[in-house]
This record gives sequence, structure tokens and C-alpha cells, in this order.
Amino acid sequence: MYLIIIISIISFLGTLIVMPTIIKLAIKKRLLTEGGGRNSHNGFTPNIGGIAITFGLLLSNLFVLAYYLEQNRLIIIDADSVYLLRSYLIITVSCVLLFIVGLADDLTSLSSKFRFLVQLIIAFVLSYFGDVRIESLNGLFGIYELPYFVSLVFSMIVSIFIINSFNLTDGLDSLATTLGVFILSVFTVLFIMNNNFYHAALALSGVCSLLAFWFYNRPPAKIFMGDCGSLVIGFIIAYCAIKLCNIPIDNSGTMNPVFILCVLAYPSVDTLRVFIVRISAGKSPFVADRNHIHHLLIDKDFSHGWAAFFAVMYSIILTFICFLIRDYVTISFFVMVSLAILFIVLPMASFARTYTKKILSFFK
Repeated sequence: MYLIIIISIISFLGTLIVMPTIIKLAIKKRLLTEGGGRNSHNGFTPNIGGIAITFGLLLSNLFVLAYYLEQNRLIIIDADSVYLLRSYLIITVSCVLLFIVGLADDLTSLSSKFRFLVQLIIAFVLSYFGDVRIESLNGLFGIYELPYFVSLVFSMIVSIFIINSFNLTDGLDSLATTLGVFILSVFTVLFIMNNNFYHAALALSGVCSLLAFWFYNRPPAKIFMGDCGSLVIGFIIAYCAIKLCNIPIDNSGTMNPVFILCVLAYPSVDTLRVFIVRISAGKSPFVADRNHIHHLLIDKDFSHGWAAFFAVMYSIILTFICFLIRDYVTISFFVMVSLAILFIVLPMASFARTYTKKILSFFK
């Protein structure tokens, strides 16, 4: 357990110490994103905060590798050790590749096809060579064990979807950061509960790196994480989510992949909604616009802080409800869908805005 704490401190301090330098570099080199359009901020803001986030994560990863090699120096490496080392390499290499692609996109705007191709390759390596797959739906619609090929393809689709859905949340001050902290915190607790300390360390290092970044990303944001940060964090979330689909979520051994989806409720619901709206309008689902739920909230006169609070509270409430009915996989799915539809409607309803603003006024 002490190792997890050390790794988390390294990740936090690594990001926190490097961040001021990254901001100065971005301003000096004019690596800025302009407000307006799909960006709900004013003026020009640095958009390469992911460099500091990734630096903190890689620094903690190097410590894990050094510790692992030291512990296994005089020990015969068994199958579990080989699996952990393989997982470490896949995670690290994937994060580095996504960071490079994200940074290149932040600087030069890569084509969506190239980005998708890289993500497809990474998802395949993760699912096939890393054997990180959703192996069973645990009774959802009466479906249990998935055939290997179905499991492989389905897991690749889920990985790519989660990476992109989290990437799309980085359009508001502190929104992606706060959501990332919530999601990875829940994942950390679940891993620790299952004595899976390696993956707990991975999730918690992500939490601590994001917490350090939050000090600079809170409204009014001094910097955004950009694609070089959101793609890396999105990958870590995708990896942890798929692993947790095959792990009990309580001490009774309950398996419920829908609960993991509930934790990812906001980015998942928002992405599906935006894709449906764009396709219905005859547009490419990957063309940026201001149709995200957080954009609608801003347009309804919510501040960035309250919009982020609204999104995270929705995720927390839905996660809590799904946990209460975790024994009923199919029912929890329909509850999630019903609440998701409600959440889609609320930001567009004037009565909802009026009453929500009244409720929020009590906390000011």
C-alpha cells in the first residue's frame, strides 16, 4: 500500500512542478487555443497541459518499473510477473503514442482518420496481445460469456469509444479534469477492494496528476490539457474500465459491467447524443461543434464551474443509484438509460434551468 502512496506523490509533484514551465513555454511559442466556437472561454489559452500530466504519469511509471526490477532481481519470474510486465509495457507505450498523436493534433490538427487508425491499432494491441477484454456481460439481456472473437471486437470498440468520449469533454474549464478525478477515484477504490494494487496505483496516479493539473485548469482556466492529455487519460480510463468489467464491485462478488458504464455516464451519454445529432443533420460525427451538453449549459447562462459541477453530480448520483441495484444487471441498464435520457432533456428545458439555478443559488 505504501508503494501506491509514493507513486501518487510522484505523479502529483511531477505534474505540479512542471506545469508553470509548460504555461510559460506555451505563451512564448504561441501554442494557444482561441476562445469562441466550440471553445467556451475568452481570449487565448495554452492547450498543451497534457505534457505536464503525461510527465507526472511517466515519472511514476518509471518508479514502478525500477521498483519491479529491484524486487525481481533475485527472484524467478513467474507467469503473473510476466503478465504485469507485459501490461506495464503496453500501457506505457500506448500512452506515449497517444501523447505524440495528441500533441501533433494540438499543434497541427491531424486528420480524424489518422487519429482513428492509431487508436484502432492501440485498441487491438490492448485487447489481443494484452488480453484486456470484456469477457462476459454477466446476465445483461441474458448474455453471459462472450465468444472470444466477439469479446475481442467488442472490447476494441469500447476502448476507442471511451478514449474519444473523454477527449470530447475537454471543452470547458475543469470539466474533463474533475470528471477524470471522479472516474479514476472510483476505479481506485474498486481495485484496492480486490487487492489489485498494480492497477490501483495506475488509477490513483492518474487522479493525483489530474489534481495537480486542476489548480491551473479551474475557472478561469490558465491552461487546457489538450488532446495530448485527454487521449492519455482517456486510454487509462478505458484500460481500467475494461479490467473492472471482469472484477467484483463489492465484497459479495457481484459482477456488473453496467455499473462501470454508470461511472462513465457523462462522457458516454454526451458523446452518443452528439454523434446522433451530427449524423441526423447529415454531418460527420467527428466534426467539432457546440452541441455538447456542457455547451448547452453554458448557453443557458451557467458558469463553467457550475456546469462542471452539474455534470459530475449527475455522474455521482447515477453511480450511487446503479450501485444500489447492482444485483440486477438488466434493470440497472434500463435505469441508466432512463436517467441518461432525462439528463439529455434537462439542459434544453427552460424550466429545468430556472429551478436548477435556484437550487444552486443556495450554495453560493
